[in-house]
Amino acid sequence: MELIKSVAQRNTISEVGHVLLNLLYAGLLLVMVLSFDMPYLAYGIVLLSKWRVFAVRPRFWLANIQTNLLDTVMGLSVATLLWQSAGSLTVQLAVAALFALWLIVLKPSSKHFWVVTQGAVTQAVAMSALFMVAHTLPITVVVSIGGLVGYIVARHIINVYHEEREDVVVSLAWALIVAELSWLTYHWTVAYTSLKITQVAIVVTLLGYMTLLVYNAMYHRERGSTVRRELVMPVAFSVIGIVLVLVFFNFFDPTSL
Repeated sequence: MELIKSVAQRNTISEVGHVLLNLLYAGLLLVMVLSFDMPYLAYGIVLLSKWRVFAVRPRFWLANIQTNLLDTVMGLSVATLLWQSAGSLTVQLAVAALFALWLIVLKPSSKHFWVVTQGAVTQAVAMSALFMVAHTLPITVVVSIGGLVGYIVARHIINVYHEEREDVVVSLAWALIVAELSWLTYHWTVAYTSLKITQVAIVVTLLGYMTLLVYNAMYHRERGSTVRRELVMPVAFSVIGIVLVLVFFNFFDPTSL
């Protein structure tokens, strides 16, 4: 009984420590952005937080780097959003709080639904952050980063299906789609609300949702059967959502970045 109590106590201490460290991490990013004009120190903190990737034998480095890519992209994107939200402390506090929530609640989960959610959230945040600074970067850099984000997110999600042979092919296919959308929207980027949620981030998220539904249906369907009827409504929702964002939402005072 004493052993069980001791283990439970250690688990509680570990959980509290995990929460406090993640709150410190998110708060430190905010402080670095508020204290300096450029976000380089904030970027450094994100990269430094991954020191455990290299705290093993070199033969494990590549696997560790791949495993931590999604989280690294999320951290760098949040630092960029904090930097680009300079002058609005309320927005910066909201971004930091949401990032802390990501670290404490969403990131540790390994269930299928939450893994997909991690990828979707990271992709939306990363694309918004990218296109907030896209006007300062060459188009080749923007397209390359967009494709890289697409690859990392697709690989993170497809790994749930345990299909190592299809992992690279599917990830590269989605990377190509995101890269093409990045090229198309480079010259005219539209954002909504004070958080500057970019139009391309919404479109990519909806398109990714539709693509994943189709992939999931094809993955689970029986040989010789057709695609499930359950796909009709979600696919229609995604298509209508994309049309609304591209056409009608432009009348509601969007911000051209």
